[in-house]
Amino acid sequence: MKILPRPAWRVFLIVFAAGLAWAATTGQEWEDFYITYRASKNLAEGKGLTYNEGQRVHSFTSPLGVLLPAASYVLTGRSSDRAALWIFRVMSLTALGGAAVLLWRTLRRLYPAVAPAAVLVALVTADSKTICFATSGMETAFVLLFLSWVLWAMFCRPARLSLHLGLAWAGLMWSRPDSCVYIAALAAGFLCFAPGDGKFLPARWPLLRQLLLAGAICTMLYLPWVVWAWSYYGTPIPHTITAKGLFNEISARRLTTSLLHFPEAIFKGQATLKATFMPYYGGPPTWPVFVGATSSCLALIPLGLFLLPFVRWEARLASFVYATGHFYLTAVVGFPVPWYIPHITVLGLVALAVGFGQLLNLAASWRRDPVKSPAGRWLAGSLHALALAVVLGTISLTIVMGRQAYLEMTIIEKGIRSGIGLWLRGVAKSAQETVYLEPLGFIGFYSGLRMLDYPGLCAPEVVAARRRALSRSYPYCWSEIILSLRPDWLVLRPFELKEINNHDPLVLNDLYDHVKTFDATRSIKEAQWVPIRGYLEYNGIFEVYHLNSPSPKRVRSYVPILVPIRPEDLLSKESPLPVEASGIGIKSHAPSRLVAAVPESSRILLGGFGIYDGAYAKPPPGGTDGAEFLVEHVAPNGRRTVLLQRYLDPSANAADRGLQGFDLDLPSPQTGQIVFTVNPGPNNNHDYDWSYWHDLRFGLPPNNSP
Repeated sequence: MKILPRPAWRVFLIVFAAGLAWAATTGQEWEDFYITYRASKNLAEGKGLTYNEGQRVHSFTSPLGVLLPAASYVLTGRSSDRAALWIFRVMSLTALGGAAVLLWRTLRRLYPAVAPAAVLVALVTADSKTICFATSGMETAFVLLFLSWVLWAMFCRPARLSLHLGLAWAGLMWSRPDSCVYIAALAAGFLCFAPGDGKFLPARWPLLRQLLLAGAICTMLYLPWVVWAWSYYGTPIPHTITAKGLFNEISARRLTTSLLHFPEAIFKGQATLKATFMPYYGGPPTWPVFVGATSSCLALIPLGLFLLPFVRWEARLASFVYATGHFYLTAVVGFPVPWYIPHITVLGLVALAVGFGQLLNLAASWRRDPVKSPAGRWLAGSLHALALAVVLGTISLTIVMGRQAYLEMTIIEKGIRSGIGLWLRGVAKSAQETVYLEPLGFIGFYSGLRMLDYPGLCAPEVVAARRRALSRSYPYCWSEIILSLRPDWLVLRPFELKEINNHDPLVLNDLYDHVKTFDATRSIKEAQWVPIRGYLEYNGIFEVYHLNSPSPKRVRSYVPILVPIRPEDLLSKESPLPVEASGIGIKSHAPSRLVAAVPESSRILLGGFGIYDGAYAKPPPGGTDGAEFLVEHVAPNGRRTVLLQRYLDPSANAADRGLQGFDLDLPSPQTGQIVFTVNPGPNNNHDYDWSYWHDLRFGLPPNNSP
């Protein structure tokens, strides 16, 4: 018995072969795949479904995206990461081929002509984002498979429609949890646009019952994962969503406002619409103006088709979900994340293909009319020429992006990021050393160290530090996060480094040593035929810094929650000059005395102190003769404990210059007050004693720590 007719098999094999050709010629492995794959590998090796062994963090988004690579690694005998990726690629390309077959059969059911189905499959296959993310380790192909299944079921109305929809919806949820947005839009669009027994709600109950049953099936199939994730991680919400949610916190009022302003955002180019048919990270000035303009115009067409009653309901449904997807990316995600786009692209292409077929039918009817026959022939010829031009243009963009993908892999991913990871693995004294950076994938996987990534995909500590920071914007909050967490290693791009220095130069000048530069600038300049040189340059240089703490670094079983001490938090402040904030420090010129209440459960006190550079530009009497810094704990019963006593004489001793850090354990009971005192030097002369306290913070253990 034939599983598929011959044309469908041909479609499958063409799509599968195209994906293999892309993977073989570009060698592309996507950065974010290795974020997920580290958890996949840990699972396969019996270390738990975690990024950092022993720390249960839901560091991935797609359940299928983490479980299938784990199975792939097991199939290699737990011996080869490269072979595991190729096995996962075969799985993904099988799913992509299945999606293409479903789309082919759907359009062939709607139209007897081959052209609409052929154009749709050609454009889906030739889209550079789709072929990239379906072969480089992302969950894209599985999302497209289940989305295509939903469209086939809704358009073709097979027997047991509810079962088909329930299974396909469950597949979408297992592929990406935010698929619930598209499932809701698909259900609403089907209920609104699909032909039924009448136009009013009572006559739509048969459709509604089928959708409710499908929802019950979907819930039953996805609920086991939710229950397991809740029991294992303590929450069913992936930590990746929690971390990204801080970029664009959502409320009903904000969504309503965004919806009202969505047309304006489209008009001003602030929506994600322009990313629909462009290559990933592709936009002006990278591409010629006509490429972006053509793509934007093409992306506009399916946006409003659902408002046109004379358009086929299938196109209106796809258009409605397409518009919903772009609103979701614009208002909620806030950025056209490249691997979030392909399924929206497919929805737009389906709407266009159905409309294309409807226009071809119109041209055919005109050709049968002797009066309109010339117009019919002209319309049909124009439509075919336009479709051919779009297909050839898409293929051309994809070929160009193949070159881009190859350069990214050879220069950036293999030459820079993998190299940084392997170097860190070699120089780190322990796998427990921490690394703060933004590009988590390759560096995190190849280093094997504990990663403190921004925005905190695998690191709850970073998310907590971002919540405490005065700014959450990238990279303006980085100095606050680094001072809060004190990671062992920093891996910084030049503009990240510059922003840290602009915000608080003491971070890198006094706490960290620059140890290595990884620079691919020469390779990037010498590369020929580079489509997006700016993307290579963006990742072409990384600076590596290592923590140089003045006090011995303590090893704790927890990363403390740090509570800042600001001037307005002080119980009292005494000084001959105003006590005021200076960045994240406090100016407190000698003689001075500051008193702060100890928060309940505080375990440690972190911070620094020093004398400003200008105070010792000249020797005494034209400069400071030094100052004594004293930190005392005063218990509720009045007992005083000296935690720190240090005399600085920067004019005579170079080691006393700059920021001096401290990391102090608080005595029991861990309540009471802390007194920060700065006394004049031995001559009791406070001239030029321009002293300060820096980044004072109480450290509390997390709620679940001993």
